[in-house]
Amino acid sequence: MKSVQILRNDLKDILFQEKGSTVIAAKYHGGVDMLKTGNRFVGATQEYKFTAALNWVYEKAVNKRLFKKFGPYHVVPFVPGPRSWGAHLMDGTRETCVVEHKGKYYMNVTLGTLGRRTFRFGGKIIPASLLLPFIKVKPVFVKSQGLTYAESVKKKDFGFENLRWVQIRGVRYNLI
Repeated sequence: MKSVQILRNDLKDILFQEKGSTVIAAKYHGGVDMLKTGNRFVGATQEYKFTAALNWVYEKAVNKRLFKKFGPYHVVPFVPGPRSWGAHLMDGTRETCVVEHKGKYYMNVTLGTLGRRTFRFGGKIIPASLLLPFIKVKPVFVKSQGLTYAESVKKKDFGFENLRWVQIRGVRYNLI
């Protein structure tokens, strides 16, 4: 596998080149979505590898899952609402997977698999069992999609500043 070092903002140009749905792998390092009350681990970070798809169509992905679950009896198509923050950057008339918000860039993906998460607090690795009581619980049902959380399409925005590397088509881009 080829490995290349690039500046974080140069990732935007690489993502612009990807046309059509593309499977990627990446490594994330950032905050943990946790409850704050009584939590002595506020400020803990996590790191994990993940796979995802770029340039996917959210509406189409949810409707495919609904058809798979309910078959032809599902007659009300899913129509997503507008983004609550940020805007997808355009490449001509094509919407890209890059989102810009207040001068920062994000990679919008649909999640595939998540690797093992490593948690750190105060510079030291800590066991996940210490954080579990404080990690926010995912909903059982995703009302907007009409599916359980396990069945739902999981879209996520990863800030460029929280990505360590992104692997696309056999090239690993190490972000500096």
